[in-house]
Amino acid sequence: MKLSALLAKTDSLSPVFINEIKAYQAFFKNSQSAFQGEKKTYDPAPNTVDVPNLRGETKVQTTVKEKLDYFTKTHSDYLQTTLDQEATNASGGVKVDLIVGGKSFGKFSSMELLKLQSLFGNPEFKHMLEAVPVRSDAKRWQPISNTESEYYNREIVESPEVSQPNRTTEKEQYIMRDPNFEGKTDMTGYVPREGVKNTTVHLGVGTTQNFSGEWTQHKKAEILGRRTAFLTAIKIALKECNDIEAMKSEGKAEEILSWMFFGEKKEVTS
Repeated sequence: MKLSALLAKTDSLSPVFINEIKAYQAFFKNSQSAFQGEKKTYDPAPNTVDVPNLRGETKVQTTVKEKLDYFTKTHSDYLQTTLDQEATNASGGVKVDLIVGGKSFGKFSSMELLKLQSLFGNPEFKHMLEAVPVRSDAKRWQPISNTESEYYNREIVESPEVSQPNRTTEKEQYIMRDPNFEGKTDMTGYVPREGVKNTTVHLGVGTTQNFSGEWTQHKKAEILGRRTAFLTAIKIALKECNDIEAMKSEGKAEEILSWMFFGEKKEVTS
């Protein structure tokens, strides 16, 4: 592919990449419920009224992994095109290994490294990662146990199913026994004391189970740590790239400025 085609492709994909980062940041921040699910069941006791609103299901719409997988597949082309463009611009120049945590990502020119630094050092990219939704530590989470579940093998976890009995209290008024008036026929002026008898009635049993496609705090910290390590490795590689003897340009600054200001090319001897 010609450099002109690379430039055109980069110009076309660049705003899409930048806007997608902002869109992801907003989605992660404002749509955490899309990564959460809940299932409720209810079984009424015999001879009781059913309560349908105690049943229901909210499905997990997506997971953090699915969103980041989509981002990777969709925007790898832009990143590759950008690197190819900078590699072409720097053809013939010094290239050094980019090593992060003992893993080499290949040899890069200073222009490629600067482009990577610009993309991943962008505050918007950091904010996107910081906005990754994290599941609650207040619940105990476990892998999906049902291999037939639509959530199986999707990096979705579940909480144990919790049973919740549905009960109500029936109140019954009655006249309290008063031994002081037992056997007496003249009850003039007597006001009997009333009592209330409470009876607990079992209406049914409901269950609740939660599901999550969010990440843990630890996993979120890891991805932010990898970004920091990557940027640190870029700085080290750039230092190595730039640790060469400076070359003198064939251009003469005074000649250029003289022509720019006065329309005359002033001959300058080195």
